[in-house]
Amino acid sequence: SGPGGDMRKAAMLVMKDQWGEAATIWNTLSETDNKTLAARASYNIALTYERDDILDQAALWAAYADSLADDNKMEIYSKLLMIRMNYTDKIEKQMNGIEK
Repeated sequence: SGPGGDMRKAAMLVMKDQWGEAATIWNTLSETDNKTLAARASYNIALTYERDDILDQAALWAAYADSLADDNKMEIYSKLLMIRMNYTDKIEKQMNGIEK
């Protein structure tokens, strides 16, 4: 119970490797008026997309989370995600023989 009850429920789902169900909860929480809670939920959605290797969506959710809360962790994560996306693009180009 309480304001963190849904976040705890989502965390329990993740521990059971039920990321999709947890993401459904986070998606709802990302729309709440509580910006801190919405930012944390959005950050978790970004992690879910990164886990599924959908980096463009992860970057969008990370940027949204960063816009909601002044949290250094979210800012750093957004930057690291962009670096990873750049490396992934470079690797894909190398694998396709476009870039050396």
